[in-house]
Amino acid sequence: MSHTADKIRRARSAVDDVMLELFSPQIIEGARHPLEQRADAGLHMCLAVASAALEVSRALLDSIGNGTDEGGRTLQSCARDASLVVDAALRARAILSERLPAPAAPG
Repeated sequence: MSHTADKIRRARSAVDDVMLELFSPQIIEGARHPLEQRADAGLHMCLAVASAALEVSRALLDSIGNGTDEGGRTLQSCARDASLVVDAALRARAILSERLPAPAAPG
């Protein structure tokens, strides 16, 4: 692993540690949140986005450093992962702006 990729791995680990320190693993998404819950859920999603974006960056650096990307498979995989990062960032925006739909009533 390159020196830079290792720094990215450590940054991701630090972000993950902050999430574990701040939040219970049971943050609920989907419903309209009271202000404090919404802020917590939005913060959690933003940190998750940062962690995922750092992982995509590390994977890209590793593929460049190793020169083992046959046919651009790693680039395609990173592109898919980056798309998921964008989706998560949009979800964070929706949580913070109360644009999430109310969950369907059971039954």
